[in-house]
Amino acid sequence: MTRTPPARAIATSHPNGVADLALSEITVPTLIMSHRNDSCRATPPADAEMLKRRLTKTSKTEIVLIDGGDPPESPPREAKAAHGYFGIEAKAVDTIADFINRNSN
Repeated sequence: MTRTPPARAIATSHPNGVADLALSEITVPTLIMSHRNDSCRATPPADAEMLKRRLTKTSKTEIVLIDGGDPPESPPREAKAAHGYFGIEAKAVDTIADFINRNSN
């Protein structure tokens, strides 16, 4: 979440969601993954680059924007839409596992 809805209690301290955390303290390889067609207003894929810029001390930062999946069966912010990698869950998990495997010591 990079755009916290104003109605959420956390919005007062973290209006930019995870982007307001101490990302500059992270030093391990970091994967930023989103569905290219995620239309949830709180998690726009376009914010991936902003997150990457704030991860200034990681040994590696990779952005992956996934495509595809099934037609949505839920609102944009829920699991049965692009937000939840609906229809391509295995592809999302494989992408994460691959990143971990490539960056393990």
